[in-house]
Amino acid sequence: MSTAGLSPPTANVLPRSSGSGRHRGRQQLAVTAAAGAIGLAGIIAALLIPGGKGLAGIGLDGVDLPFGMASPDARQRVAGPFGGTPRDAAEEESILAMVPPAPPSAPVFLPEEVAGLSRLPLADDPTLTPDWRKQAAEAAAGATITVRTYGTADGRETVRTAAARTDLAGKLHLTWPADGGTRVGDNRCTQYVRPAPGAEVKVRDGVVICWRISSRLSAYALLISTEGAVTLPEGSAALDQIWDTASAR
Repeated sequence: MSTAGLSPPTANVLPRSSGSGRHRGRQQLAVTAAAGAIGLAGIIAALLIPGGKGLAGIGLDGVDLPFGMASPDARQRVAGPFGGTPRDAAEEESILAMVPPAPPSAPVFLPEEVAGLSRLPLADDPTLTPDWRKQAAEAAAGATITVRTYGTADGRETVRTAAARTDLAGKLHLTWPADGGTRVGDNRCTQYVRPAPGAEVKVRDGVVICWRISSRLSAYALLISTEGAVTLPEGSAALDQIWDTASAR
């Protein structure tokens, strides 16, 4: 922390011919030094106490964390047409940070593999069709968004994902969850889904969707298996891979 503009403690220099004078000089030196220390401590406290004012009167409350560092209690919501849990917006947007967030136009990268699955060829990726890309662009509303599907060649295991520098709550595959999900690590996950309007809302053992949402970065992982059950921890682990890559700067 810079201490520019802070004057160092000073002492009044008294004549040295008197013992009482030397005593008074030492007392004044101690008082002045203590005052300087208290002033410095006050500045440090202002920087550390929530709601305190930092240098140049700038409050530190309300500054976003660098991506991937936010508390797991912040930024969690799905507000799709079938329900969801409201997030605490004040908590989401009030996490302390010393590093400014990336701008909405910054690139968003995804990993080469997710959950041990490679990216599907471009021609086979359902999230890269013209219609889906249009939906993704509309959902991002001008912010950067990257979509991709990972899976096996036979289509029995797939992971569909999107990561964007905006809030994706209730958009794209985040219309699937029919509840607010269960917290798994830093993510929320559910198997209680409605894959399409008019479809039955129920727990689907072969489907897990996990998400992490904020106004600065959002991502989800939708795991689908036609061979057997998938679990919430598997979905959360897949999303962690996606988030770690997408939030890297």
